[in-house]
Amino acid sequence: MLYSICGIQLQINEAEFKKQKKILSELDYEKKLLLKQHKILNSKRKELAFLSTTSDRIQFKNNLDKVEKVSEVITELNKERNRNLSRKMKCETAIKEIKSLNRELDTGEIVCLSCGSVHIGYKTSSRKEYAFDITTKEIRKDIINSIEYKIVDYEEEIERINLLLNEQQKILKELLSFEEVSLESLLVYKEELFNAEDADKRVTELDIKITEIKSILTNFEITKESIESTEKEILDNILELMNSVYKELEPEGTLNFDSLFTKKTETYSGSEQTIFYLLKMYVFQIITKHNNPIVVDSFRSEDLTSEKEKKFLELFNKLDNQIIFTTTLKDEEVGKYDREEFDYINHLDYSSHTPSNILKRQYADSFNLLLKEFIQ
Repeated sequence: MLYSICGIQLQINEAEFKKQKKILSELDYEKKLLLKQHKILNSKRKELAFLSTTSDRIQFKNNLDKVEKVSEVITELNKERNRNLSRKMKCETAIKEIKSLNRELDTGEIVCLSCGSVHIGYKTSSRKEYAFDITTKEIRKDIINSIEYKIVDYEEEIERINLLLNEQQKILKELLSFEEVSLESLLVYKEELFNAEDADKRVTELDIKITEIKSILTNFEITKESIESTEKEILDNILELMNSVYKELEPEGTLNFDSLFTKKTETYSGSEQTIFYLLKMYVFQIITKHNNPIVVDSFRSEDLTSEKEKKFLELFNKLDNQIIFTTTLKDEEVGKYDREEFDYINHLDYSSHTPSNILKRQYADSFNLLLKEFIQ
């Protein structure tokens, strides 16, 4: 009801959803039965795709699945090749940078400007940084040779991937190619397909219906997920606001609301139950913006203190809705709501009324007349 007030409605109900699922199951079963009875409709022979709508769809779907799998393999191989190519290029760049450090200068030598040391090193700019000494020509030569070996490894790996790519691309080309079918090969299956003509038409009809129902069920699931997300958001907002308002009313309070209903393992004692209920009624209006009257019977029950009572009355007075609170006053409290501090309350005293008086038999007819006025 809460979500309904917020305008959340399912496009189809759960009963209709189950009904459509049952119909889908029955259609799937009928299709499988027809394909089992007329195996030629389920044949993978390419000639049959020219004569049978069912066979054409089945072969197309199978072919499409194969194309998608091969495409995925090609994509992964391309990624792997690019990674190896990137590593190879980084190695080549490293060799160029190391070779550029020519320390055998006639007029001097390379030194560190920070400390004056003639010992220098090379530090990579990759994510996994590493550095090595390149002070002497011999050390630089060994390092360059090591990197060149690494480049050769990357080149071999790239070549291996290229061969795999060529194989997969050949497979993909074959899958996407169109083979001509001779008239003779078509005539071989003519009689068998003629006997299965009615079944072929029925399978086509079933496929159309199955597609329609699957679309309905998919839309239902999407709508349901969206609604569940919206409902969760509304619930979270309600609980968040309940806790926020509670802390404003009672900064030292220890209550924490994580559900709209009390759990079996926990109960609110004393005035906590009244606070919990009043907070819900207040926050429901803030979140849903409903215009309905808010009625709370015995709103001071469970020993709600006068201070908390006043805070809640002031809180509900901020709402534009009609607020109807009932309570039983002690003798010493009679006239309490006539004081100036409660001037915003329209206080009605029913203490002079006889309890259950209107329910006596002699008032039954007049009471029914009043009820009819409300119904009309």
